[in-house]
Amino acid sequence: KVFAYLSIGEVNSTRKWYKQVDPDWILGRNNVWDSEVMDLANPGWQNFVIKQLVAPLADKGYDGLFLDTMDSFHIYATNQAARDRQAQALASLLQTIRKTYPNIHLIANRGFEVMSTVAPQLEAVAAESLFASWDNARKTFRTVKLEDTKWLMEKLTSLKRDYGLDIIVIDYLPIAHREDARTLAKKIQDLGFVPWVTKPELDGMGV
Repeated sequence: KVFAYLSIGEVNSTRKWYKQVDPDWILGRNNVWDSEVMDLANPGWQNFVIKQLVAPLADKGYDGLFLDTMDSFHIYATNQAARDRQAQALASLLQTIRKTYPNIHLIANRGFEVMSTVAPQLEAVAAESLFASWDNARKTFRTVKLEDTKWLMEKLTSLKRDYGLDIIVIDYLPIAHREDARTLAKKIQDLGFVPWVTKPELDGMGV
Protein backbone atom coordinates (compact mmCIF):
# COMPACT_ATOMS: atom_id res chain seq x y z
CA LYS A 1 0.00 0.00 0.00
CA VAL A 2 1.18 3.51 -0.79
CA PHE A 3 0.77 6.17 1.90
CA ALA A 4 0.96 9.91 1.31
CA TYR A 5 2.59 12.19 3.86
CA LEU A 6 0.23 14.70 5.51
CA SER A 7 1.26 17.26 8.12
CA ILE A 8 -1.83 17.94 10.21
CA GLY A 9 -0.40 20.19 12.91
CA GLU A 10 2.17 22.33 11.08
CA VAL A 11 2.44 24.17 7.77
CA ASN A 12 5.66 25.22 6.07
CA SER A 13 5.80 28.30 3.84
CA THR A 14 7.21 26.18 1.00
CA ARG A 15 3.81 24.53 0.47
CA LYS A 16 2.22 25.75 -2.75
CA TRP A 17 -1.07 26.33 -0.94
CA TYR A 18 0.52 28.27 1.94
CA LYS A 19 -1.10 31.58 0.91
CA GLN A 20 -4.53 30.00 1.40
CA VAL A 21 -3.85 29.51 5.11
CA ASP A 22 -5.82 31.96 7.22
CA PRO A 23 -3.69 33.59 9.97
CA ASP A 24 -6.54 32.90 12.41
CA TRP A 25 -5.80 29.18 12.05
CA ILE A 26 -2.25 29.59 13.40
CA LEU A 27 -1.23 29.19 17.05
CA GLY A 28 2.37 30.33 16.50
CA ARG A 29 5.71 29.36 14.98
CA ASN A 30 7.94 26.34 15.35
CA ASN A 31 11.31 27.99 14.80
CA VAL A 32 13.19 24.68 14.84
CA TRP A 33 11.41 23.55 11.66
CA ASP A 34 10.59 27.01 10.29
CA SER A 35 6.87 26.27 10.19
CA GLU A 36 3.54 27.45 11.56
CA VAL A 37 1.81 25.48 14.33
CA MET A 38 -1.87 25.08 13.51
CA ASP A 39 -4.92 25.37 15.75
CA LEU A 40 -6.49 21.93 15.32
CA ALA A 41 -9.69 23.16 16.99
CA ASN A 42 -10.29 25.84 14.39
CA PRO A 43 -13.16 24.76 12.09
CA GLY A 44 -11.56 26.59 9.17
CA TRP A 45 -8.35 24.58 9.45
CA GLN A 46 -10.26 21.31 9.87
CA ASN A 47 -12.30 22.04 6.77
CA PHE A 48 -9.17 22.98 4.82
CA VAL A 49 -7.46 19.72 5.79
CA ILE A 50 -10.40 17.62 4.61
CA LYS A 51 -11.23 19.45 1.38
CA GLN A 52 -7.90 20.88 0.23
CA LEU A 53 -5.36 18.34 1.54
CA VAL A 54 -6.98 14.94 2.05
CA ALA A 55 -9.41 15.04 -0.88
CA PRO A 56 -6.75 15.49 -3.61
CA LEU A 57 -4.66 12.68 -2.15
CA ALA A 58 -7.65 10.34 -2.01
CA ASP A 59 -8.57 11.29 -5.57
CA LYS A 60 -5.05 10.44 -6.74
CA GLY A 61 -5.51 6.91 -5.45
CA TYR A 62 -3.32 6.79 -2.36
CA ASP A 63 -4.17 3.87 -0.10
CA GLY A 64 -3.52 5.78 3.07
CA LEU A 65 -2.07 8.77 4.90
CA PHE A 66 0.97 9.08 7.13
CA LEU A 67 -0.17 11.71 9.63
CA ASP A 68 2.63 13.87 11.01
CA THR A 69 2.95 16.74 13.52
CA MET A 70 -0.09 15.49 15.41
CA ASP A 71 1.21 16.74 18.76
CA SER A 72 2.79 20.04 17.72
CA PHE A 73 0.06 21.95 19.55
CA HIS A 74 1.90 21.21 22.82
CA ILE A 75 4.30 24.05 21.98
CA TYR A 76 1.48 26.56 22.56
CA ALA A 77 -1.19 24.65 24.48
CA THR A 78 0.45 25.30 27.85
CA ASN A 79 -2.38 24.38 30.21
CA GLN A 80 -4.50 21.25 30.54
CA ALA A 81 -7.68 22.85 29.24
CA ALA A 82 -5.92 24.02 26.06
CA ARG A 83 -4.29 20.62 25.56
CA ASP A 84 -7.60 18.81 26.05
CA ARG A 85 -9.26 21.11 23.51
CA GLN A 86 -6.59 20.41 20.90
CA ALA A 87 -6.58 16.66 21.57
CA GLN A 88 -10.36 16.43 21.23
CA ALA A 89 -10.18 18.39 17.98
CA LEU A 90 -7.50 16.05 16.64
CA ALA A 91 -9.61 13.00 17.43
CA SER A 92 -12.61 14.61 15.74
CA LEU A 93 -10.54 15.43 12.65
CA LEU A 94 -9.33 11.85 12.25
CA GLN A 95 -12.84 10.54 12.70
CA THR A 96 -14.04 12.89 9.97
CA ILE A 97 -11.29 11.70 7.61
CA ARG A 98 -12.25 8.06 8.18
CA LYS A 99 -15.97 8.79 7.82
CA THR A 100 -15.43 10.76 4.61
CA TYR A 101 -12.98 8.22 3.14
CA PRO A 102 -13.80 4.87 4.82
CA ASN A 103 -11.35 2.90 2.66
CA ILE A 104 -8.33 5.03 3.44
CA HIS A 105 -5.74 3.68 5.91
CA LEU A 106 -4.05 5.83 8.53
CA ILE A 107 -0.61 5.68 10.14
CA ALA A 108 -0.12 8.14 12.99
CA ASN A 109 3.20 9.66 14.02
CA ARG A 110 2.77 9.62 17.79
CA GLY A 111 -0.42 11.39 18.95
CA PHE A 112 -0.48 9.40 22.18
CA GLU A 113 -2.95 11.79 23.82
CA VAL A 114 -5.84 10.66 21.61
CA MET A 115 -5.03 6.98 21.08
CA SER A 116 -7.89 5.79 23.24
CA THR A 117 -10.23 7.47 20.75
CA VAL A 118 -8.49 7.03 17.39
CA ALA A 119 -6.54 3.76 17.75
CA PRO A 120 -9.32 1.60 16.22
CA GLN A 121 -9.08 3.73 13.06
CA LEU A 122 -5.32 3.30 12.64
CA GLU A 123 -3.19 0.86 10.69
CA ALA A 124 -0.06 1.59 12.70
CA VAL A 125 1.69 4.12 14.90
CA ALA A 126 5.15 5.46 14.10
CA ALA A 127 7.52 7.12 16.53
CA GLU A 128 10.89 8.69 15.91
CA SER A 129 13.97 8.54 18.09
CA LEU A 130 13.67 5.55 20.39
CA PHE A 131 17.44 5.10 20.73
CA ALA A 132 19.14 7.33 18.12
CA SER A 133 17.92 10.79 17.24
CA TRP A 134 18.58 13.84 15.08
CA ASP A 135 18.72 17.27 16.71
CA ASN A 136 17.52 19.59 13.98
CA ALA A 137 18.25 22.73 15.98
CA ARG A 138 21.92 21.80 16.43
CA LYS A 139 22.16 19.79 13.19
CA THR A 140 23.68 16.81 14.91
CA PHE A 141 22.97 13.17 15.73
CA ARG A 142 22.53 12.23 19.37
CA THR A 143 21.82 9.27 21.61
CA VAL A 144 18.41 9.42 23.25
CA LYS A 145 18.45 9.77 27.03
CA LEU A 146 17.66 6.54 28.89
CA GLU A 147 14.62 8.03 30.63
CA ASP A 148 13.21 9.24 27.29
CA THR A 149 13.73 5.81 25.73
CA LYS A 150 11.99 4.17 28.67
CA TRP A 151 9.03 6.57 28.45
CA LEU A 152 8.58 6.03 24.70
CA MET A 153 9.04 2.27 25.04
CA GLU A 154 6.20 2.10 27.55
CA LYS A 155 3.92 4.10 25.25
CA LEU A 156 4.64 1.95 22.20
CA THR A 157 4.43 -1.36 24.05
CA SER A 158 1.03 -0.46 25.49
CA LEU A 159 -0.29 0.54 22.04
CA LYS A 160 0.82 -2.78 20.58
CA ARG A 161 -0.63 -4.70 23.50
CA ASP A 162 -3.91 -2.85 23.98
CA TYR A 163 -4.86 -2.12 20.36
CA GLY A 164 -2.90 -4.64 18.28
CA LEU A 165 -1.32 -1.87 16.21
CA ASP A 166 1.87 -2.29 14.23
CA ILE A 167 4.58 -0.08 15.71
CA ILE A 168 7.13 1.57 13.41
CA VAL A 169 10.27 2.99 15.02
CA ILE A 170 12.26 5.51 12.97
CA ASP A 171 15.75 6.14 14.33
CA TYR A 172 18.50 8.26 12.82
CA LEU A 173 22.15 7.53 12.09
CA PRO A 174 24.59 8.82 9.45
CA ILE A 175 23.97 6.92 6.22
CA ALA A 176 27.59 5.71 6.15
CA HIS A 177 27.22 3.95 9.52
CA ARG A 178 25.76 0.86 7.91
CA GLU A 179 26.79 -1.77 10.45
CA ASP A 180 25.63 0.40 13.36
CA ALA A 181 22.30 0.83 11.57
CA ARG A 182 21.92 -2.92 11.12
CA THR A 183 22.68 -3.52 14.80
CA LEU A 184 20.20 -0.87 15.86
CA ALA A 185 17.50 -2.19 13.50
CA LYS A 186 17.92 -5.68 14.97
CA LYS A 187 17.61 -4.25 18.48
CA ILE A 188 14.34 -2.52 17.53
CA GLN A 189 13.03 -5.63 15.76
CA ASP A 190 13.74 -7.78 18.81
CA LEU A 191 11.39 -5.54 20.77
CA GLY A 192 8.58 -6.49 18.38
CA PHE A 193 8.61 -3.22 16.45
CA VAL A 194 9.16 -2.48 12.75
CA PRO A 195 12.54 -0.72 12.43
CA TRP A 196 13.57 1.99 9.98
CA VAL A 197 17.06 3.39 10.64
CA THR A 198 17.88 6.13 8.18
CA LYS A 199 19.18 9.67 7.67
CA PRO A 200 17.14 12.67 8.86
CA GLU A 201 16.34 13.82 5.32
CA LEU A 202 14.57 10.47 4.76
CA ASP A 203 15.87 10.48 1.18
CA GLY A 204 18.29 7.57 1.49
CA MET A 205 17.78 3.83 1.72
CA GLY A 206 17.71 2.96 5.40
CA VAL A 207 17.76 -0.36 7.23
